[in-house]
Amino acid sequence: MPSVRTVFRSACLLLLCLGVREKASATTFTDTGTFTTDNQVFETNFQVATASTYSLYTTSYGGGANLDGTTSLAGGFVPVLSLFHADGTIVGAEGASGMCGGLAQKDGVTKMCDDASLTLALTSGSYILALTEFPNVAINNLSDGFLFASDPHATGTTCGKSGGTFLETDVAPCVQRNGSYAVNVTNANVSAVPEPATWALMLPAVGVLFFAGRQHLN
Repeated sequence: MPSVRTVFRSACLLLLCLGVREKASATTFTDTGTFTTDNQVFETNFQVATASTYSLYTTSYGGGANLDGTTSLAGGFVPVLSLFHADGTIVGAEGASGMCGGLAQKDGVTKMCDDASLTLALTSGSYILALTEFPNVAINNLSDGFLFASDPHATGTTCGKSGGTFLETDVAPCVQRNGSYAVNVTNANVSAVPEPATWALMLPAVGVLFFAGRQHLN
């Protein structure tokens, strides 16, 4: 039969895990991956519990730090971010402006700052974030699709290079990029410090650990 100490330690670990789970549930995350064609669309869903300002941005074009602690290398395609309500109606979209400032870093090859970013005041509800490669932009609402959905070599078509992919079309001559992407989403009001509900779960666990340690010493 498990000892009292073992039961306490198990309960403590459970409480600590619950605390970490609560913190991890905050709407702050990074998604990374690699496209294989120009017309791919990456979609991710997230929930806004309370109306707040959100920042959505990429780091894969010019490189930079991500919210999950990783660092993206420069060299990815020119990204476009499109945000939709859960029903598919568009909230906003932003492609690369080429202008440096904010979180965007200058690419060493093109000397452009072509990462995408959106800062929006969002109401509570469910959202769909779509990442595409320029010029494969959203036509309007999500149900309307994207401009180059049928063309896996959209940038090659635009640049007059049959079969080409991941070419930057707004730099003359067209510059070869790669298929990597990194997109970050963060609630501007989210803190790295655990929320009160988290502390409420964690403090009893810490107390149990202290008690168990005292008993062991005695």
